[in-house]
Amino acid sequence: MDENFHPLIAGCAELQFRVQFNQDGSGLGWGRGDLFVAGERIWFQQDLSGDPTPVLWTWIDLLYFLGRNWAFLMYEETYPIGLTPVDPRALRSAAEQRWGQGMERAQVWDEDEAIFRFERRHDLATGLKGISLPSVTIVREGQLAWVCTSESSHRMNFNVVIKALEEIGELIANEVQNASTSRSVQALQCWRNRQHVTQEKLIRLRTGLRDLEINELMGDRNPAAYWEIEAASNDSELLAAARLSAGSVSLQSQKQMIEAVRRQPLCQTPELNRLTEQCSELLSQTEGLPFEQGYVVADWLRGQYPIQDRFDPETLLKDLGVQIDSIALPNCPLEAVACWGRHHGPAIILNVDGSMISASHGRRTTLAHELGHLLMDREGSLPLVEVLGGRTPEWIEKRARAFAAELLLPRRLAENSLDQVDTSDTENIERCIENLSRTFEVSRALVTHVLWNAGTRNKLSSSAYQHLEMLHRVASKPWSVRR
Repeated sequence: MDENFHPLIAGCAELQFRVQFNQDGSGLGWGRGDLFVAGERIWFQQDLSGDPTPVLWTWIDLLYFLGRNWAFLMYEETYPIGLTPVDPRALRSAAEQRWGQGMERAQVWDEDEAIFRFERRHDLATGLKGISLPSVTIVREGQLAWVCTSESSHRMNFNVVIKALEEIGELIANEVQNASTSRSVQALQCWRNRQHVTQEKLIRLRTGLRDLEINELMGDRNPAAYWEIEAASNDSELLAAARLSAGSVSLQSQKQMIEAVRRQPLCQTPELNRLTEQCSELLSQTEGLPFEQGYVVADWLRGQYPIQDRFDPETLLKDLGVQIDSIALPNCPLEAVACWGRHHGPAIILNVDGSMISASHGRRTTLAHELGHLLMDREGSLPLVEVLGGRTPEWIEKRARAFAAELLLPRRLAENSLDQVDTSDTENIERCIENLSRTFEVSRALVTHVLWNAGTRNKLSSSAYQHLEMLHRVASKPWSVRR
């Protein structure tokens, strides 16, 4: 422990910066500082004994970074080149996997540049010049924010993270406020003007679209009116719909989807709100991977109603006051859009020409999936809209897929059914899958997916295991859309 270190502290328990300035009059914020993420010391140096000690450096560049990139930290939620990694740490590996599929070298270079620029505006460590410190990447996800180091990823309350960053910026700004060096003056000016964002830039950041695409969507309509932007808000259901479909559907399909959301009325859903509040409390007590959380919520929801086997998501949604509408978007990967914001919804809009809805049992699976988002994500990652088949973050899509599968066919019921047959015969496994599909009105692919994840493979013979593995591999591309 450094007994001579008496720092000023800014931030919160989840994101805390400590610094002891040198008071040398340089105006560059020289001092010893360190940064903690979720209680773990991330920025530090080592003394001659190998013990951690605060970093001795100038912190004016961190202030400049925060001021210059404030709009990106506040409003940018889409990742570059259409990727939806599980978390920001997985962005580059997802890109490298994409590049390894025979892409032209020039396109790889362009995409690598886009990712590099994204990393530079979201990684606090890139703001420090002349020193290399571990990455601390911050990316917004609805009302949450990813705060990632090289070793860990944390989902935190977005407002808490932003308030912490403001406190860190103000701490440094107060130290250098009377400085006259060009670096300090520029950094202070950038910090003081951080909140100024033009409407054009706000729309570009919130939608993830280019200016030409935005103009083509809007035509000659007023931007604020078209996107339903209010003075006190920086988001809307229409901005979110564009954001979650940008780069994944054509502009014509996107325009139709936006208009479909626009025509949804605002509905009062007190019972759904009650369930959502209870679900939020349940999730706050449930740690684990996305699929584990999805299973817990599905089991809890089935327990709210006297359901023994077959669950009807459409009836429940209608009873809760959720509107179910349809739209026809041929040759479009978009499957459904759900909205639940200040002006529209809760409503679910199904693409009747989508591969899921046109497939057997696809409507039930899709509605169960969207029900999961309504319960689990309105208070977190998706405060306004979800687009199935678009760019919804993969972490919450994994959770919603697990929820839908467990809701429609609980693993324990699937496992009990398989226990009743001689699993040494692959034909018995096939009949079991067919019976479960018919009884629960779900696809064979979903049944296979559930059986694979129920732990039943540990009870199978070698040949039966290989057969189920083959079925699962086929069904998982993707399991939810196959007949």
